[in-house]
Amino acid sequence: MLARWLADAGHPDELRQRAAGGSYPARHELAGWLAGHERLDELRELLVAHRELLSGWLARQHGMREVRLAAELGDADARRRLQGWLSRLRERAAAGDEYAQRFLAENPDWQQFRAERPG
Repeated sequence: MLARWLADAGHPDELRQRAAGGSYPARHELAGWLAGHERLDELRELLVAHRELLSGWLARQHGMREVRLAAELGDADARRRLQGWLSRLRERAAAGDEYAQRFLAENPDWQQFRAERPG
């Protein structure tokens, strides 16, 4: 598949062009490339512009940052998953886990997210 090759070979500009031209595979591969390179602002734009076409891709993501993005875009299941992860991270941090402590210290906006529950 050309779109996969473009993503694997590091050709995001051509993926962007093909995605803008309506290529379904290019949109999926571009979403994966953006997530893998932590280009979350651009990924958010792509997801908002093509929400229905990329909803399946987003639902299959398991990384915390992608799940957070899904939660911010209104996915209630992703919000619950994220809140569970944050709860476990806080527990681990309180028990002395250095990774959890460092993650929470380096990402204070995640605590803010927890407080921003939709009404």
